Amino acid sequence: MPSHATLTPAAATALTGRELEVVALVADGLSNQQIAARLHVSPRTVQAHVAGAMRKLGASSRTGLAVTAIRAGLVPLFPQSSGPSHS
Repeated sequence: MPSHATLTPAAATALTGRELEVVALVADGLSNQQIAARLHVSPRTVQAHVAGAMRKLGASSRTGLAVTAIRAGLVPLFPQSSGPSHS
C-alpha cells in the first residue's frame, strides 16, 4: 500500500461541512476534547466525525488525515488565524 492515500474528488466532496471543520481543527493539532469544547459538541461526536472523515479519505491515523486533507487543499497548511507573522 502507498505511504499516502490518493484522494479522489468524490472522496473530498463526500465530507460533510462538519467533518471538514473537524478535519481542519485536527490539522491544527487540537485534541477531540479541545475540538468538542470549541464546537460545543461532545468528544464522542467529534470522534465520530474524525472516524467518518478518516474512512472517506482513506486515512489510517489522525496525522494521516491531516496530511491528506492539507495535500488535497481541503484545509490550509497555515490557517490565517495562526499562520506566520509578516511584520
